[in-house]
Amino acid sequence: MTTFYLVRHGDTGIKNRISGRMSGVHLNETGRRQAEQLAARFTGIAVDSLYSSPVERAVETAQPIAQRLNLTIQTAEAVSEIDYGEWTGKSFDELSVDSRWQSFNVFRSGAQIPGGENILQVQRRFVGWMEEVRRDQTDGRIVVVSHQDPIKAVVTYYADIHIDMFCRFDISNASVTVLRVDDRDASLITLNNVDALPI
Repeated sequence: MTTFYLVRHGDTGIKNRISGRMSGVHLNETGRRQAEQLAARFTGIAVDSLYSSPVERAVETAQPIAQRLNLTIQTAEAVSEIDYGEWTGKSFDELSVDSRWQSFNVFRSGAQIPGGENILQVQRRFVGWMEEVRRDQTDGRIVVVSHQDPIKAVVTYYADIHIDMFCRFDISNASVTVLRVDDRDASLITLNNVDALPI
């Protein structure tokens, strides 16, 4: 089975605003510390490949892992943040009066972000990429640094949970969610792990 370690990037300090794919959003001091601690948790795990969303905060989270494990960061658009289109950079207060935002938060599978993606598109691109990677790297251990909602979309797919239920679990900053996938089965090994990792 191919083992995927799905990592959410570290903290940026931005609250109540949609960063999306906006440039110039970096890890704050807490996030940089989280990234260093996260890298240490991979000590002793024979990781074969390291991929990251091209968004800056994800790449910055991947850098200490790359240094510790002597791996090259490969960026992959397929694991990037949701394209929030017209909502990028807007505050939650600004969006609270938009009925489309309200729909997005209660019916993700049917809501389309204006000028952006819907959650099913995110799920298709991320899962499709994972399926390609696992066929190329059978029995590999793959670290993927991504974002909260894309990771949730992947978990709901492989755990056979309806995607509208994904608000019922959390993916914390610098957490690791581990999935093992092959041609016959998928296993969720750990969800939102912020402690010792399974090898």
